[in-house]
Amino acid sequence: MSTRETLAANKAVVRKYLQAVAGFDLDGIRECLAENVVQHYVAPSYMVDDGQHGAQAIASRDAIVEEIRSCFHDVLYRRGTVTIEIQSIIAEGDHVACRFILDAMTVRANAHYRNFYNFFYRCEAGRVAEYWEYLDTKYADRLLWGKGAE
Repeated sequence: MSTRETLAANKAVVRKYLQAVAGFDLDGIRECLAENVVQHYVAPSYMVDDGQHGAQAIASRDAIVEEIRSCFHDVLYRRGTVTIEIQSIIAEGDHVACRFILDAMTVRANAHYRNFYNFFYRCEAGRVAEYWEYLDTKYADRLLWGKGAE
């Protein structure tokens, strides 16, 4: 596979992954992730998807699929309301940088949520092998967990 083809394939798997996450397509998510994938939470706070601080990462395809199944669409966002709009996607080598907007209704407050994300992915053998998430954590704290709303 040429360099150009590899870059296009890496961007395609990231796009497919984000579409699968938004659509609650657990099989699609599983297809996009390497078995030993690592998701790094937002540094330096390391807030995990349940709103707690602690773990710096979650590792394994099964663990990430389970987190999306049990938390993402049932605790954070109302299933069927999540959309992800990719603003830009850039690939270099095995890495893909993707800026996107996640739009949804929250479960906790049934409020409109629109946050801006920048994920950085490392791909390997046509799958996502590792990724780092960056987002407006203050906004997420307020809308997803009700922190700082006073």
